[in-house]
Amino acid sequence: MSGNPLGDLLGAILGGGGKSAAGGGSGAGGLLGSLLGALSSGGGGGGGGSGSNPLSQLFDMFAGPKAQPEVKEAAQSWVSTGENKPVSAEQLSQVLPTDAVHQAAEANGLTDDQALNELSKKLPEVVNEATPTGSVSDFDAVLSRFGLSGQKAA
Repeated sequence: MSGNPLGDLLGAILGGGGKSAAGGGSGAGGLLGSLLGALSSGGGGGGGGSGSNPLSQLFDMFAGPKAQPEVKEAAQSWVSTGENKPVSAEQLSQVLPTDAVHQAAEANGLTDDQALNELSKKLPEVVNEATPTGSVSDFDAVLSRFGLSGQKAA
């Protein structure tokens, strides 16, 4: 697949191997994997330090104490077993570090705006699929199932 284990995992979660409908790119799986890699390597000050996995680190940006109430509510809906609430590209741009978005976009042949638009569509779906029991602790189980537990994003 893409050579990015988290991108491959996210592509599998999304189905279809993560190929972009826009052509050429590595799709949402590759884009999310690139974003997780940028965040876990410290790109944008978004992560690295703690022992939590990259999916948990990303989710914490949306549902943590600094998140806007509407973004937090949307993120919590992705984990719950109910209907997913949407998040806009503009809301993502306010939550995600600009340099991490830029790094992920560039790695996938997209502009920052294109990346944010794609992420706004796919991020709720990925979090929802990665949390089948309605708990963020499911993230660890998902990574373990794909042999990625304890790994940083590539």
